[in-house]
Amino acid sequence: GLGMVLFLLAWLLLCLSLAVFLQVIVHEAGHLIGGLLNGYSFTSLRIGSLLFIKKAGRIRCRKFTLPGTAGQCLMAPPDRLEDRFPTLLYNVGGCLTNVLFSVAALLANMLLEGTPLLPPLLQLTAAMGLFYALLNGIPLRVGPVDNDGRNAYQLSRNEAAARSCPGVWSADGVHPTPAGHWLLAQEWLRCFKEL
Repeated sequence: GLGMVLFLLAWLLLCLSLAVFLQVIVHEAGHLIGGLLNGYSFTSLRIGSLLFIKKAGRIRCRKFTLPGTAGQCLMAPPDRLEDRFPTLLYNVGGCLTNVLFSVAALLANMLLEGTPLLPPLLQLTAAMGLFYALLNGIPLRVGPVDNDGRNAYQLSRNEAAARSCPGVWSADGVHPTPAGHWLLAQEWLRCFKEL
């Protein structure tokens, strides 16, 4: 009857909400893992408006929102100036983990076929993971924000950015680090020589 239809509708909405939330966490955890594997160190991790930031050696919890994003993982790069920073795994780690988690959800769905309420959650989790992998993996600019695919694409085409990124900016994304000052000085010297 109507009660069962409303229950199933409410269950589907809850499953969709859980799937979205899970895949955002999985996506940002993928960036974290990709960065750690390349020698980066944790700076901050945001899911929705909940921000975990490392300050003075301690992780603190704050509220912060960046329009156009559902989460963000910021990592400090390893110290080096003379060669390219490893950026690919850090940038595509979120998409990779979304795909892997989707495959795991589909496998779990096949194994738990007889359970009445889990299939919608697992199927929506798989679908949302593949959606996020495509949304973040295909190079796009969403409003003022470049997605992961566009960042990876731009870094593969710009030698100066690949050598310095992300070491040119501190975690706040505004103030140059010593590596950033060095890159700015090199560019000024190059421009001065051309005069």
